[in-house]
Amino acid sequence: MMEHVLTLDVGTTSVKAALWDRELNLVSLSLREYGLLYPKPNWVEVNPEAYWDAATDGTKEVLAKSGVSPGDVCSVACTTQGETLIPVGADGEPIGNAIVWLDERAGDEAARLERTFGTELFFSKTGLPELTGACPAAKALWLRKRPEYAGMRKLLLPEDYLIHKMTGAPVSNPALVTSAGWLDIRADKLWDGMLSEILLPPSYLPEMREPGTAAGTLTREAAAALGLREGTPVAVGAMDQVASALGAGNGDPGIVFETSGTALVASCVTDRFDGVLRAPATFYRFTEPGKFLLLSFEPSAGLWLKWFRDAFCPELAGRADAYAVMDSWAADASSAVRFDGSGLTRGLSGLTLSSTRGGCVRAILEALAESLKEHLERIETYGIRAGEVRSLGGGAKSRLWREIKSKICGVPVTVGPVTETASLGAAMLASGVLRTFLKKSSQ
Repeated sequence: MMEHVLTLDVGTTSVKAALWDRELNLVSLSLREYGLLYPKPNWVEVNPEAYWDAATDGTKEVLAKSGVSPGDVCSVACTTQGETLIPVGADGEPIGNAIVWLDERAGDEAARLERTFGTELFFSKTGLPELTGACPAAKALWLRKRPEYAGMRKLLLPEDYLIHKMTGAPVSNPALVTSAGWLDIRADKLWDGMLSEILLPPSYLPEMREPGTAAGTLTREAAAALGLREGTPVAVGAMDQVASALGAGNGDPGIVFETSGTALVASCVTDRFDGVLRAPATFYRFTEPGKFLLLSFEPSAGLWLKWFRDAFCPELAGRADAYAVMDSWAADASSAVRFDGSGLTRGLSGLTLSSTRGGCVRAILEALAESLKEHLERIETYGIRAGEVRSLGGGAKSRLWREIKSKICGVPVTVGPVTETASLGAAMLASGVLRTFLKKSSQ
């Protein structure tokens, strides 16, 4: 009996494949990591096949671990990072590597777009508070000016790419495109002025459909690669932050959710966006028209813990409890060490001959908690004051980190209802497609 949905959560450095039953209980979970590439300063890339390989391997793993047969999986949905770009040629194959959202190569193009539109207009249209070299719109202009990408015919985001691999046709959605810089989120349509300025014809973008609607069905080739049944419905998903908010039930007044993953994100759902920039916070289009996700984030939070683990803790390589071990080191460590800076430019200071790895880990946790406090203050400028913070994602597992956040932010920091909220949000969207599919099958 078809009772399970499969979700693929494509993050910056890993894919989580998850299997859910009809009550949306988590049945099986797999995490497959891949490495980032740094070919030049400020460049961050990934081989697009790494996404697909991790997705197929992870899917086979959750099926094997759960004992669920391929015929019992009735729908699939993805939730992915939003801003990573994958240029694709006329044959449907990627041209070069995916340009990861952390990449800042398009600084000159961003400066040009800033001069053309200005910060205030850009924010009023897109909900994005700044136009930097990491913005997909700037990178699209960079791509259009490079002869090596002259054969580009589609510009895909990671979810678009996976849907293309699964169904044979790329399909996107406004809750994913919302962070690209070419979606007018109040008008809820593509921003023609930006597309014209970055020389990107609308035909280069996938068809947009609403989250939770049908994108297509698994092709024979995709089904074989995933170990699933040909013809399985594929749902339109949403960007990971939006899906996470959906899965967490984000919407209670006074409750702000924070996710400590690759990025540190504080967010809440609102139906108010007047287009006036008051603080460097971001508005994304939510999974339904007329609602927005207000968030503020530190783009490289968990990445610093991963960096420290990989660079200074070789004995923890490959261990599932690596971060728990690092927590135990930090629990009783001195906080004399500091982790100064912001974003991708930080450094440990105050080191002495008595400093330990635990002290360094604690310094990282405290610095990121200070960042969370700043993000809560930004959200407050838009009329939402946090009376409670609910912690989600991998960082929610750390009691020590929650205690540090609560002390520094001055509000209770509790554990959210579930940890894999982005995958749960995708499962909720996949379930909507399942109901439609079953209704049509019974007619």
